[in-house]
Amino acid sequence: MTSKRRSDSEQAIEQVLERVIKIEEKLERLSKRMDDVENGYIAQGLHVEDKFKEVTSECDSKVESNELRCEGRVEVLGSKLQDVSDKTTAIELRLGEIAEMCKDWPTPQESMLMKDKAKNKVIKKGLSFADKFKEKAKDTIVLIGDSLARGVGTKLEQQSHMVTTKSRGGAKIEHAAEQIRLLPDNEDRHLVVLVGTNNVQNETSETIRLKFKSLLETSKKMTNRRVSVIGIPRRYDLSGYQNSRRIGANLQLEKMCKELDIEFIKYEPYRSRIAKDGLHFNHVGQEELARMIFEHCKSFLV
Repeated sequence: MTSKRRSDSEQAIEQVLERVIKIEEKLERLSKRMDDVENGYIAQGLHVEDKFKEVTSECDSKVESNELRCEGRVEVLGSKLQDVSDKTTAIELRLGEIAEMCKDWPTPQESMLMKDKAKNKVIKKGLSFADKFKEKAKDTIVLIGDSLARGVGTKLEQQSHMVTTKSRGGAKIEHAAEQIRLLPDNEDRHLVVLVGTNNVQNETSETIRLKFKSLLETSKKMTNRRVSVIGIPRRYDLSGYQNSRRIGANLQLEKMCKELDIEFIKYEPYRSRIAKDGLHFNHVGQEELARMIFEHCKSFLV
């Protein structure tokens, strides 16, 4: 009886162990499935993260590209606006010169009166300008400057025996100042300076101002009958920004000349007065500026 009970108990235990083993097998299979699901989620997360990074990188590239294009367009627009501003300033300067010239022009009625007076009286002929100042020395007018001064000086020397030109190709403001220091004192000399175009391209307005200030102060320390400085002429081979720098430098130069009692000559040449290189004067420009300088200097001789 006792033996039978043991057998039943052993069978019951075996059955329980078998169930336990089956439960463990199910738990193991379930654990594997959970691991597979978890790995799938991880892989899916990594895939989504990679996609997000790709989309983010592509968006950043497009934004950067658009920013660069916008900066380029803004720069081009700024340059065009500066060109318009420079042209407006040049036109205003020219209109001011024309208005100033018109003050001296006679009206049609005045012209008729002048003609009538000429008919009714004998005009006595005086000495010509050449005869009046034929005793003047060759260095009565001395033009110092760069390659622009060379061509203008040639025209001046053809117009009058009183002119001497001292020019140097590529000369800058500081080079002209050195040339001025070499001149002897001459109380009958009218010193004219044409320089600065070679400084405008790469130097700041403040640097140009300081160099002109040194040149003007040097000329004032010397004995001259008169000193005149020609504003930096426009170059058509430079950008609008560089030309605006030239305009600003001329405004400062004119102010300094006024403070030091030095004559300032404005000259804004049209494109038709400039050679193909956009820098040097052609024959028309040389002739025009030479005549302007001659008339200017002549007024201080009379």
